Amino acid sequence: IPFQFIADMFLQNALELLHGWKILEYLEFCNYRFQQRESRWKPFENANTIDECIDESFRSLDQLCFSSQYYMLNTVHVNAIVYFVIGCEMMARAKYNLFADPATFIIVSIICLFCAFLKASMIGLGNLLGVWHVKYERRNRQLQVLQNEEPIIEVQENINR
Repeated sequence: IPFQFIADMFLQNALELLHGWKILEYLEFCNYRFQQRESRWKPFENANTIDECIDESFRSLDQLCFSSQYYMLNTVHVNAIVYFVIGCEMMARAKYNLFADPATFIIVSIICLFCAFLKASMIGLGNLLGVWHVKYERRNRQLQVLQNEEPIIEVQENINR
């Protein structure tokens, strides 16, 4: 692992020098954008935060900022694909016809209900544990109030002069 880390440093430096790419600055800027996000889930942010100078096919990738949310989404999608392929292989080897089974509708319904329950419970657990909380939530609320042009009333108590 230490050798791989050193090799990656040299490779990144070589790519920056050869192609003129500013990889480290881009990744630092992505980290800054992720820390300064307005919503808890980065893909739900306003369309105004999307960088227009990036090719359209890469904008959603850029919006995720190579954050922990990006890697979590990659993990979930890769696992789903692997489980789907394993399930298809099991059905093919057993010569099982999914559409001939009278219990298919019931099983699919139960799985969909279980997934909805699991999603709701994981979101609740994430809220309880404060996963991916917005760091500057108070500042974002103040910006929303200013954009709506609502008056800000500050209450000051015990002013000592």
